[in-house]
Amino acid sequence: MLSPKSRSNLFVASVMLSCMNFQIGYAQQAHALFSDEKQITEMYGQITEGRNVLPKTVLDAFIASQEASPIKIFPESPELTYQLVNRSMPASLRGEAGITTIRQQTALISGALTQDEIANWYAQTVYLGNECYGVRDAAYAYFFSELDDLSLSKVALLATLPRRPSFYTNNANQSKTIEDRNLILDRMLLNGTISAVDANAAKLEGVAWRHPLRHCQQK
Repeated sequence: MLSPKSRSNLFVASVMLSCMNFQIGYAQQAHALFSDEKQITEMYGQITEGRNVLPKTVLDAFIASQEASPIKIFPESPELTYQLVNRSMPASLRGEAGITTIRQQTALISGALTQDEIANWYAQTVYLGNECYGVRDAAYAYFFSELDDLSLSKVALLATLPRRPSFYTNNANQSKTIEDRNLILDRMLLNGTISAVDANAAKLEGVAWRHPLRHCQQK
C-alpha cells in the first residue's frame, strides 16, 4: 500500500500525463518549470479566481479516476509513472533530465497544494470532449444539468471522460462505460469517500447522456 504522500505525488504526475494526452499541454496545465511553491499557489489562485470550489464528491471522483485507471495512468510504481510522463513531454525535456524535472515539479506542486486543490485545478480545466473544458460545462453539455444536481453515478461518468471522451459517450460502448464508471465507484468506496449503499445504488443507474449531444458553446 502506498503512503498518502506517495499517492499524492503520483496523482500530480498522473494529472500531468492526462492533460498532455488530451492536448491541454504541460506548459499550460502544470506550468512546466515552476520555480517555487509561491508561484504555484499564485497560479492556482489565478486559475480558480471567480470559480467556486467543486463539490467534494466531484473531487473524490476525479482522484479515484486516476487511481483506478484501467489504462494504468496511476501505476503502483512511482518510477513508471515518471517514465510515462517523461515520454509525453516535449522532446527537449525527455530523458533523465526530464524525469528529474518531473520529480522536482511533482514535489513542488504536492508541497504547495493539497490533493483536493490539485483535483479542483484539474477538474475545472481538463478537456472532457465536445469542446468542454472543465466539469461544470461538461455537466450541462452531457446531462443538461447543473453540476451540483448530478447523481453520484453521473459524477463518476464525468470522471471517466478525461481518458477517452468520444469513446465513453458513444452508446455502442455503453457496457465498457458502465464497467469503468463502476471502477471509479469501487475506488471511491475503497478510499472511504462514499458508502457501500451509495456505491451499489449508483451502479444500478444506467447511462443516459444528453441526446443529441451538444458542444459546450451550444448551451
